[in-house]
Amino acid sequence: QIVWVEIALGNDQFIYLMEIELTESESGRSTLCVFNNNFKYMNEEDFRVFLGMTAIQNGWPRESHQWKSDKATVVANKYFSTYIHFSITHPVSTQRRNGKKVPIDSDKLKSKWASNIEENLSDIVNNNQ
Repeated sequence: QIVWVEIALGNDQFIYLMEIELTESESGRSTLCVFNNNFKYMNEEDFRVFLGMTAIQNGWPRESHQWKSDKATVVANKYFSTYIHFSITHPVSTQRRNGKKVPIDSDKLKSKWASNIEENLSDIVNNNQ
């Protein structure tokens, strides 16, 4: 399952934040920020391409992926000539107490996670305008 959030920056500029559900046995980054070099709106066709690549890779597509067909390679190259992906790492959800890993309080973790997203999105916007 994927959650897709479109964030309007103003003046017809957008940035997209995605979250994919990973199973406990899966490793990787579950949060992804997508934008193009002008922060322009992602049209429905490009969104479908993104979802198709995600399904093929069974995870977030990366520009460096090796695609199984020439057609998929052409589609991916066209997509990545327009869109930039930035993975966002989740904050650590456990801490050590007396040598043991203990989960961080849920409210503290949510606050930490929200701050982490805000910082990352601010950096992306500030470094790409």
